[in-house]
Amino acid sequence: MLLKQFRWNDELAFGEVHFYFRARNIGDNKDAIAVISLFGPPDMTLLDQSYHTLWSSIKTDTVVAVNVKDLVSVVAMVPHHPSIPGKPVHKRFFVVEKPGLDVANMGGVEDELDNGDDE
Repeated sequence: MLLKQFRWNDELAFGEVHFYFRARNIGDNKDAIAVISLFGPPDMTLLDQSYHTLWSSIKTDTVVAVNVKDLVSVVAMVPHHPSIPGKPVHKRFFVVEKPGLDVANMGGVEDELDNGDDE
């Protein structure tokens, strides 16, 4: 299961990518498109009580097509069954984000690559 964080209707969203395809738009331009099943909005009780650190949502039946340029990062949606006061217990998923390759340049030191020549 490939899960992505992306922009949908100018908001942050999470979903499961089912497949990618290329679509021809006006003229001969082609766009790469991802077909994604959406996760719903976060439970506001859990989000507030966790000081906005626990984004817990339910998987929906909504499927959307988005331009791959709107995909932000790869995430994990971990299943859990929280007990939320006043609400029935449902299978929910919480977001786990991992740093990507952007942390590779944080140290400020660059190594020169050896091109294999022994000169």
